[in-house]
Amino acid sequence: MKTVTPRELPSVGELLEHPAVRELSAAHGEELTKFAVREAIDSLRRRILEGEPVALDRLPQVVEALLEPSQKRVLNLTGTILHTNLGRAPLGSLLSAVAERLQGYSVLEFDLETGKRGKRGEAVERLLRWTTGAEAALMVNNCSAAMILLLTVLAKDREVVVSRGELVEIGGGFRIPDILALSGARLVEVGTTNRTRIADYEKAITEETGILLTTHRSNFEIVGFTQSPTVDELLELGRKHNLPVVFDLGSGMLTPVVEGEPSVKESSRFSLTAFSGDKLLGGPQCGVIMGAKELVERCRKHPYYRAFRCDKLTLALMEEVLRRHANSPKTVPTIDLLTGDTEALRERASRFLDSVRGVLPSTLTAAVVETEAQVGGGSLPGGSVASFAVKLSPHDPTELQKLQSRLRSAATPIIVRLERGSAYLDFRSLPAADDLELTEGFRRVFT
Repeated sequence: MKTVTPRELPSVGELLEHPAVRELSAAHGEELTKFAVREAIDSLRRRILEGEPVALDRLPQVVEALLEPSQKRVLNLTGTILHTNLGRAPLGSLLSAVAERLQGYSVLEFDLETGKRGKRGEAVERLLRWTTGAEAALMVNNCSAAMILLLTVLAKDREVVVSRGELVEIGGGFRIPDILALSGARLVEVGTTNRTRIADYEKAITEETGILLTTHRSNFEIVGFTQSPTVDELLELGRKHNLPVVFDLGSGMLTPVVEGEPSVKESSRFSLTAFSGDKLLGGPQCGVIMGAKELVERCRKHPYYRAFRCDKLTLALMEEVLRRHANSPKTVPTIDLLTGDTEALRERASRFLDSVRGVLPSTLTAAVVETEAQVGGGSLPGGSVASFAVKLSPHDPTELQKLQSRLRSAATPIIVRLERGSAYLDFRSLPAADDLELTEGFRRVFT
C-alpha cells in the first residue's frame, strides 16, 4: 500500500464530486453525506499521522459505511439463540403484530372510558400478574435498572446481605457490588465462594439490614463441593426477621423450555423478583419487578421509576409476548427456536448443503454434523441444546478467517461460529423462514 501524506488527502468538495459519493448524496441527502465525507477524511488523516498505511481509493467506501443504517439485519448461524451481540431475542412476528397499533397516536396514558389521563403500562402489569402469579408488577427499561430501583427503595443507607458466591458480573463489567454502591446500599458478604449456609445469612443480620439478596448465577456455574440455602430457608429467615428477600433472577423463563433454569412462576414467592424481558422470555429489552404489592408500589412512587420507565413500543411488544406465552408459546420466536425438532434441523442443514454444494470452492470440505447449540444471553451456564450444522473446513487453516469475513460480506451478513479450525453454520439459531435467504446469499458470495 502506497504511503501518503495528509497533503495528498482530497478536500471535502473534491470528494463530494466523486461519482460514487454523488450517488450516495442522492440516496442519503447532501447534508448527511457532507458530514460523512468530513469524518472519513479526518479519520484517514489521523491514521496517516499515526503512521498507518491508508488507501485513498477506498475513501468512497468509507463514506458509504458511515452512511449505512447501524441496525442491519443478519442471519444468525452461530448456534447461540440469545446472542447478546446480535440483539438477543429475535422479535420476528411480534413486531408486525404491534406495528398497526403504533403507527399513529395510541392510548399510552389515556383512559378511553373517562377521557382522562390513564396509567402507563396497566395492561402489561395485569398480564404479568396473570402469567406469573405475582401480586403486583411493574416494568422498567432493563433488569439492571430494576435492581437499582428496588435496592434504592428498600436498602438505601442500609445493609444488603448476599452470598460471596453470588456477587456476579454481567456483560460490560457491570457487577452486583457496583449496583449496590450506586443505590446507596452497603454490601455485607457472607459465606464463601462455593459454600454458604443459612446460618451465615442469619449471623450477618443486624438492625442496619435492609434486605436479604440472592442472585441467580446465570452466566457461570459452581460445581463440586458446594452448598447454598434453599428458597424455603431464605424466605423463612426473612419472615423471622421481618426482612424482604429479593431475587435477581436475570433470565426470566416464563414457559419451561430448558432444564435447570429457575422459572418466573417459581420465583414469585420472593418478596420481590427482578428479571429481563429479552432473554428466555423472548421479548424486548426491559426489566420486570414483581412481588408484594406494597413493595412494588413503593418502587413505582420513587423518582427513579419515571427515569427508568418504558416507552410505548416496549410496552406493546411485552404485552404481545405475554399474551403468546399464555395462549401459544411456540409463536414466540425464541421459544420456537429453543424447542424446534432436532431432526428437522438436520433436514434443513442437508437441504441447504445440497443446494450450495455446486458453488463451494474445491478448497473447502463440507458436511452436515451434529452439534450442541447454546442458549446464550447469560442463561443456563454450561448447558446446551442439540442441533445440526453445516461444517465448512478450509484445507488451508489460515483461510478460516477469510471464509468468515467473506460470509459477513453477504447482502444479509451470514454470521457463523468458528471452532477447531472449521466454520459452523448452526441451524438451531436460524428461523426456518430465513432458509431461502441464507441459500441465495451464500450462493452469491461464492459465485
